[in-house]
Amino acid sequence: MAFQHPSAPPRAVSRLTAGTPRSGVVHVNVRHADHYTVVGNHLAQHRVLSLVALGLALHIQSLPAGAGVGVKRLCERFPEGEVRIAAGLREPEAHGYLERSRVRLPSGRVVTRTVSYNRPRTVPAVPAVPTTPSTAPPDPSPAAPGSAPGPVGPGVAGCRGRTRSRTRTRSRSRTRGPGTRRPGRARAAGPAGRPPDPFQTCDGCERAFRAPAPGRCRDGPAGPERSAA
Repeated sequence: MAFQHPSAPPRAVSRLTAGTPRSGVVHVNVRHADHYTVVGNHLAQHRVLSLVALGLALHIQSLPAGAGVGVKRLCERFPEGEVRIAAGLREPEAHGYLERSRVRLPSGRVVTRTVSYNRPRTVPAVPAVPTTPSTAPPDPSPAAPGSAPGPVGPGVAGCRGRTRSRTRTRSRSRTRGPGTRRPGRARAAGPAGRPPDPFQTCDGCERAFRAPAPGRCRDGPAGPERSAA
């Protein structure tokens, strides 16, 4: 009699009972006798805390009393850095699951004491700091128009003088544009209402200058003048 060799392996026997959902998470629960922590769903399924904050809060609740839960100690335990762990500790603290305070030991050393709550406590609101009126004397009233200012020290007077000098220099440079003539260059121009004299070439130095007729400029060397064409 020939032996049968089925191509498919036998189907594994499932430990799931009838009525188990075909998708989503399926729980296989075993009752714990020791080494377990009871955690409320209000923390395990918190809708505001981040995943890092949830993990830290659950980890701290599972630790025995007196265990170190500082940022550096948690960095040694988990791969997250100090920034993420410090931010993750502030979240459950803001929602009432943790309370951290600085206390001074009898030896004088200052340490951080962390209290973990398996039920969130009511976090007290931070009171607003009242604003106190200023004790400085009020500013003197502005001087009336036309009144002379009060006396000032020599340093302040010198500073004001330099400021006024710079202000006058800047105002003159802003008023005089690139096409504005300086007073010394406008001497060759005629009186108001008359066009300026035409340009002439100096017979002695070959420089251009304004004059009604050809000749020599003021700086040209003396010599016989050239007759006008």
